[in-house]
Amino acid sequence: IFTFFMNISIHKIFKFNQRFSKFVNLEDSFFLNDNENIFLENNQNKINQYDCIQLFTNEVAYLYLWRIKSCSKYYMVWSIGSEKLQKRLINDLKESDLIFTTKYDNLGHPIYKLSLVNLYIKNNYVNYTTQFNKMILQKK
Repeated sequence: IFTFFMNISIHKIFKFNQRFSKFVNLEDSFFLNDNENIFLENNQNKINQYDCIQLFTNEVAYLYLWRIKSCSKYYMVWSIGSEKLQKRLINDLKESDLIFTTKYDNLGHPIYKLSLVNLYIKNNYVNYTTQFNKMILQKK
């Protein structure tokens, strides 16, 4: 009765390992929308010229998608709050030539919480590219 009402296919259960293996091995682009794929492709060459990139956004998956490391241990900037930690991040930013960020919104973007870091970025970085509400900033 349970399988009848839940529309469970016994065939799918037996093929789970095959389907799971196929799913896990899909390209990253399969899981992204068109705008994200275009942005990643358009900026891959620029990113490849550097050893690392610093994130100033809550979208941490871009480090994985570009296959590049973070320039600091602060890759999840939403976890930074105190003035002391902001100053440490600013110190680490001195070694970072690129910053990936997104257009500012009212949904918890780091500029609202990290005012010291935001001021440092405004004074020391310029816009390299903007596309689909995503930006790469380059050190002046």
